[in-house]
Amino acid sequence: MDFDARTRMFSQPPVKIGVVADTYDNREGLRQLLDRFLVSGARWLFHCGGLGSANLVELLKPWQVYIVAGEKERNRQAIEVALQKARLQATLPTSLTTTIEGLRIGLCRGDDMPLVNRWAKSGEFDYIFYGHSLRRSDNLVGKTRVINPGALGGPRYQSRSGCLLDLASGEAKQIEVAG
Repeated sequence: MDFDARTRMFSQPPVKIGVVADTYDNREGLRQLLDRFLVSGARWLFHCGGLGSANLVELLKPWQVYIVAGEKERNRQAIEVALQKARLQATLPTSLTTTIEGLRIGLCRGDDMPLVNRWAKSGEFDYIFYGHSLRRSDNLVGKTRVINPGALGGPRYQSRSGCLLDLASGEAKQIEVAG
């Protein structure tokens, strides 16, 4: 860890974010996960595609949200309208980038693995979050941490989960929820 990272880690309170993917209309699972993120101190929410429907947008209202479209969104336009009405996000892109606490973050749906790999190899990002595979992973590519939080809905290959990430320390915890 370099001096700047140590200074940032000790001079500021922890900045935690929640990462979720492939909700596929699992309303109860999303509600449980968001509650757990909130209790753990998360301030931002990154959704890596696969929300399912516009009906879930109301659960996202208390959050600073970054969300991308999944490859199977039933009604992407309705989700965009709901996000706009909730004043969360103007569009539902397939990828986006942002900077939080000086850390560069890329977010995309995981059916575009060439993009994930290109971003990871570029060295321009501290974190890349993606979904689609329905399986959790956490890998380091050079200096870039590439995280798939697992799936909250859809076919069940692993327990339903999301990822709680402390940006100051880099600690990532899988948060599992029922069904």
